[in-house]
Amino acid sequence: EISKATRIDTDATTLAAGSALGDRLVVQVTPQRLCFVWAHSPKSVTVPLPLEFQPSAEGAAEVAAAPVQACGGSVCDPYVAVRFHDLSLRLFAICGEDERLELTGLLPGPVRESTVCASLFRKH
Repeated sequence: EISKATRIDTDATTLAAGSALGDRLVVQVTPQRLCFVWAHSPKSVTVPLPLEFQPSAEGAAEVAAAPVQACGGSVCDPYVAVRFHDLSLRLFAICGEDERLELTGLLPGPVRESTVCASLFRKH
């Protein structure tokens, strides 16, 4: 059930959604943030806080004229790829209940800076 009592952002457009932590944590990608909700207890308030999109470390020296806005995403446990309107791509990892890492710096420069589409998948 999706309602105002959940931590899913029901007022935002969902760009991508999936699960992490072995299907225990639902991840929602919106234009402004990553949101989280426990799959077994959607109304729980003890979920990780939303991860608001801020300018990446590479662009921190530049003053943003407008808020950072995502326009696409892909989720494949434990990774979340988020594409932004400026064609940049950022990569996050959900490593534990309270551990989220940004791994964007590990991506090759051309991938970080000019990605039109991205889809994560697991090779079996």
